[in-house]
Amino acid sequence: MIQRILAGSATDADIAEAQAYAFDERKKLIDQLLGALGDKLEEALLFNGVMEDVANALSKARPVFAADLPVDQALGFITKMIQDSIDELEEAGAAGTEEYEKQEQVLEKLNGFIEACNETGNTKGEEALETVHLEYRGELGKLESVRSQAEAGIGNALDFLQRAYREGNEAEAFAKGLERHNAGARFIGTFGSPSFFAFKHVGAPGEVNDGHEAADDAEED
Repeated sequence: MIQRILAGSATDADIAEAQAYAFDERKKLIDQLLGALGDKLEEALLFNGVMEDVANALSKARPVFAADLPVDQALGFITKMIQDSIDELEEAGAAGTEEYEKQEQVLEKLNGFIEACNETGNTKGEEALETVHLEYRGELGKLESVRSQAEAGIGNALDFLQRAYREGNEAEAFAKGLERHNAGARFIGTFGSPSFFAFKHVGAPGEVNDGHEAADDAEED
């Protein structure tokens, strides 16, 4: 039922089952929703951090592309540094940490950009850079999909709890739990959350930073 709630496909039978829950069971339901949603929020946050690092890498590599050097050189010096950092984390026993996983994903995406250039034959200069930026924008599209799924989960959970417990404060308890949840607070602070803000009847705090200004600047230079 948890996954159906987050996906927005909960049935009337699910609502009836939830309404029959005692207090402790309702609290457990909220905790389970927060736990399952936390995984989606963490995924979006990690992906966002990966793309920020990728954007910074492309900014550093742009002068090398401008010198009409091969993509293997333009991005290769960066991928080597990342691989060295990953090796150091492994030696320090930090394999499996969030930072380790992030750097592995950054390395994977940069190597993917190099491979795309080699496959298309756009291996040098501005042609290579254009191919890299095309691949980069595709990755941003994937990030938006992950972010929107997480945001939908927040809205669907709040909607279900309000429908199931019209006279209770379960939805409010979920919202407070989201604010106290590390990933929840970070997600709202990073991306904003129209569903959360609408439920709390507050406006979004200023412009929401999507974390990709560096990459946009790099493409405009």
